[in-house]
Amino acid sequence: MKKIHWKNFFICGLLCFAVLAIISTIFSYLSSNLYLATPNIWRDWNYFWLAATIFYYLFFAFTFSFLYALLYNGLPGQGAKGGIIFGFLVFLLVGFRGFLINYCSTILPLGLISMWAFAWLVNLTVMGAICGLIYKPKK
Repeated sequence: MKKIHWKNFFICGLLCFAVLAIISTIFSYLSSNLYLATPNIWRDWNYFWLAATIFYYLFFAFTFSFLYALLYNGLPGQGAKGGIIFGFLVFLLVGFRGFLINYCSTILPLGLISMWAFAWLVNLTVMGAICGLIYKPKK
């Protein structure tokens, strides 16, 4: 088993954080009309929400990168292809599950839930590709 290359892990984590923030912001903008269709169920925007979102994105990006580094030797494929597969597998565990539970248990519009699921699929596969291109373990 090769040791984790901490510098590469850190770079992957930072880039995954940036991608997660940018893609999520784009999808939020694209789905804004879906949020406006259900104004009574959302809390008012505030700076706590912004800080919590940034913290969550940092935590998720670095956890994703750490899992990629930890599982590197067992991934099906190398480089961007292996990373995309990893991102898709994480989506199946996290994103699809969230989509299904939200659809079955809330009154949120199907279009909004579908947009969230698609956004997670895009985020996770792009983050996987980044990790696949950048992360290499120590020799």
